[in-house]
Amino acid sequence: MVKLQPALLPARFSPPRLRSERGAALVWATSLIVILIGFASLSVDMGMLYTRKQALQNGVDAAVVAGATKLPNTSLAISTAQKVAQENGIALNQVNVYTCGPTVHASATEKVNLAFAKIFNKNTSNVKAAAVANQRAVNIVDHSIRPFGVDDKFVPKLKPGVEANLKQVCGCYETPSMQSLDLSGGTGKSFYAIISNGADIPLKVGDNVTVATGNMVGPTDQGVADLLTRASQPPWNKQAWNTLTSDNPRIVSLPVVHYDNLPAKSGTVKGFLSFYVTSSTGGNIKGIFLNDVALPGAVNDPGVPMAYDDPNGSGRGVWWTNPISSMKTSHLTE
Repeated sequence: MVKLQPALLPARFSPPRLRSERGAALVWATSLIVILIGFASLSVDMGMLYTRKQALQNGVDAAVVAGATKLPNTSLAISTAQKVAQENGIALNQVNVYTCGPTVHASATEKVNLAFAKIFNKNTSNVKAAAVANQRAVNIVDHSIRPFGVDDKFVPKLKPGVEANLKQVCGCYETPSMQSLDLSGGTGKSFYAIISNGADIPLKVGDNVTVATGNMVGPTDQGVADLLTRASQPPWNKQAWNTLTSDNPRIVSLPVVHYDNLPAKSGTVKGFLSFYVTSSTGGNIKGIFLNDVALPGAVNDPGVPMAYDDPNGSGRGVWWTNPISSMKTSHLTE
């Protein structure tokens, strides 16, 4: 029998090769950890940039919408937009606001300090946001219109935020400031139901409207009472006229009408009012004119002529053709 020497036995492991593979694995693991840390750090910085950009965008969006409600007073529109921007955490030196015709423009830039990108020699990044709000006159209300035609001669006396008394029942020497209108449009909807829920037909500038006949005092008081009852429910019950939301039942759209003569049987729609109802007694409605709250059901149709300006030439036509705003925004980061 041949006896094999130990040196001739096959080796199962090669110690030098084992040390080589272990070293390579350690290099790969270290490289992978560095890459993962890099991606994690970048994701943290990107999340921070996104959050700041969104906050900046929300701020300029709110600013231009608030500013547009103050047009055509450009200086007031700019100062209002700047104030709202500051209220949303944008410093005055970060935002640029200007007007161009019926539009308000705002852009803002913020330098954001990065947390982890510094390892790539990137310490800061600029976040930008821009928005434009365009004021357009309301010339159609397609629903929610109420059957009270405010006399256009009375409109110049209205002041935003001050309670007004819209009278349809007056003494011998007073002129009514509104007339009850027949807005049933052949639908058979009662005068009371139109007050409570709004008319089912659209009304636009230039339309001819008919003055309703009969005693409208009872239905007026009852319909307004319905609105006030609904507004007493949450969340509207805690809203004041200057803190309300546009869906508050107290906000109604009223047509402004030019009557040829009084007592009138008909008239022509000249524009619309946004009105916050506070009470109705004996058919006379009290409320507050709102010039910075969207009209319920408001539409701007380029094919319909704009409402006429104040016949007295005071330039307050925007009051009674309460504006609606369209807004476009741009989101920029560099």
